[in-house]
Amino acid sequence: MKSTRNSLIYFNNYLIINRKYKNKILLNKIFQNDIHITKMKFNFVQKNKKINKNIYNMNCIELYRYTYLLEKKNINNIIIYKQINKRVEMIYKFLNPSKIILLVKLYLENDNFHNYKNTFICLLQQILIKLNEFNIEEIVKLYNIISKVENNQTIVYLFKYINNHLIHNYTSIDIKSFAIILNAHAKLKIKDMKLINKFLNIIIQQNLTFDILNYSIYFNTFYKLKIINNQYVHTIINKFFNEINICLKQNILNQINTE
Repeated sequence: MKSTRNSLIYFNNYLIINRKYKNKILLNKIFQNDIHITKMKFNFVQKNKKINKNIYNMNCIELYRYTYLLEKKNINNIIIYKQINKRVEMIYKFLNPSKIILLVKLYLENDNFHNYKNTFICLLQQILIKLNEFNIEEIVKLYNIISKVENNQTIVYLFKYINNHLIHNYTSIDIKSFAIILNAHAKLKIKDMKLINKFLNIIIQQNLTFDILNYSIYFNTFYKLKIINNQYVHTIINKFFNEINICLKQNILNQINTE
């Protein structure tokens, strides 16, 4: 751990203070062996350069890891982030769904990208263009990530579009995935009853098994979205109470048997 901390200090001096290192082989060895937290290759960091011009050669994962390291070291150089944003603009149209999600996560997690809203909007548009290429796991991950932003017209439109995609293209879903989707809607106060009714009905028809955590998420969502007088919600609530009653009866029987 001490070695890793020292390596980060060396890297910070190397990148920001522009200190010269004669033993380049030793420096590279420290990077490759010790900085496992980001698993990045540091051969794209130019020697004697405060600004890393090799940003324009980075791929999506390298951009994410490089930005993660900058954020960890509290490096907020405007020129660096401008270059990173420019590189994203160069590559985002050619990325697969998982890489697009990674970039969306990058722009949401780092305050230095808040000035590049146009690029973020382009990423969201790319999601809509390539939505048919997303699998259900990637869609669920997307819901979870985007639910962390403030609600606005763009986000509502994005949710509605993805919701319609799910409604028209999916005939099954698991309890946990839909819990994440419901929770995302609750966070942003987006109430899409067409989506909710369809998949609650599927869950009920397939008699999927809830655990206590997912029951909690579902009930919390129903409360936050003020879903009342809904047959599917009532069915799930009754299912919960029936399971509680069965557990209570079983506990009573166990106590009687032990006595």
